[in-house]
Amino acid sequence: MLAMDAALLVLKDAGFTFSDLPSSMDRGSFRAVYPHPTNPEEVVKVPHRGLNRNSMIDVATSQAMSAVGEPVIPERLDTIQRNVMVADPDADWDHTRAPMMAVGTTPQPVFLQQRAPHGPASRTRELLPYTGARDNVVDAMVNFEGDGVSGSDKHKFERLMNLLGGDLHNRNFGFQIPYEEVQTLAQQGDMQGLLDNLAAFDLMSSIRPSDSPEDRHSSGDIGRMMRAGDIDPEKLNRFMELFADRSQFDGLMDALVHQPPPSDEVPYEVKRETRGERKRVEDAYNAYIQALNNAKRMKSYIDDPYQTRLMEYDMAPLDEEQRNFGGAHPATVLREAIIRARAQQAQDALEGRPPMNASKLRREIIVNRNAAEGELHNELMGESPLGEMPNIRRLLGPVADRQMRDRMARLAREEDLR
Repeated sequence: MLAMDAALLVLKDAGFTFSDLPSSMDRGSFRAVYPHPTNPEEVVKVPHRGLNRNSMIDVATSQAMSAVGEPVIPERLDTIQRNVMVADPDADWDHTRAPMMAVGTTPQPVFLQQRAPHGPASRTRELLPYTGARDNVVDAMVNFEGDGVSGSDKHKFERLMNLLGGDLHNRNFGFQIPYEEVQTLAQQGDMQGLLDNLAAFDLMSSIRPSDSPEDRHSSGDIGRMMRAGDIDPEKLNRFMELFADRSQFDGLMDALVHQPPPSDEVPYEVKRETRGERKRVEDAYNAYIQALNNAKRMKSYIDDPYQTRLMEYDMAPLDEEQRNFGGAHPATVLREAIIRARAQQAQDALEGRPPMNASKLRREIIVNRNAAEGELHNELMGESPLGEMPNIRRLLGPVADRQMRDRMARLAREEDLR
């Protein structure tokens, strides 16, 4: 049996081609799902049109989520060989369908993922009778994303997964316990037990590539990340470290991008398909790097909103209309909104109110952002000296801290003179 086990491991690691895949077991808008030809515990997800801009972001998110203990079955990227097909010029055909022939192969990126242990949660739900037990399973699937509970209890069901992942559908959940155990928890109304045994096995990340996290449309992203930090700051820090691990894509980049140009003997159709796949992989990688930098910058604003530099008040805004209007730099406005949201959170805690859930925090950021933008504009259009503007003075830090910095700077100058 040891020899058989060793042989099975070799077989699982062996490469396979697209033609080795069994019949499709499911299809979606972007990918088709196939049983893994050599590993019955995995599935192969083949994108219909190659990778898109968010593919690597989603993979990095799912890998990081799983590594920090969130209930996610992660995906990883690999390549398989796909035949490049062209019409056979020498074959007889009836003008309705040209016989096809393979002129070569090209590597195609695919997603690999472990199967949900007990199938989709939607299948488990359908087995339950139309009673409160089924309703409890439905509620668990909705609440897993953090948007199904209203009122003061909503924050109890939130977790990092709820805030940094989204676009989950009914078929993309799976229970990690058998049907009988799900049934027992559902009949008992044990929502936390259902949530703890539910996994998302097809994650679409809410982190998106952007040149400008300061843009007003990023308020929701800021609110979600702030809430994630409130729930578990150490887990969010670890998530960011894992999300930033670029080495997870080295194999794919080596297989498709870091390759010499095809030789002259390679058919034109194969060259064209190879260039197309390489371009899509490069675009996905560039989008991942852009999203990573965007996330790091947003987190730096949340961790220390007082880091605003004075030059941001004089930096050219993002467009001509803002430049003529004379508004503060969007980064300054965003940080001011974060400062005000944090102050409101502290006030809520002082008065015994439950913590803001993600939706309320997003709204708080948007409201504060709109208010701060107008106030900062009024200050900048006035004639007050720069250091006397209330918001700028406060963004420089508490008075005691400023006095300490001034004293240290003065002592340093005196020391240099001596």
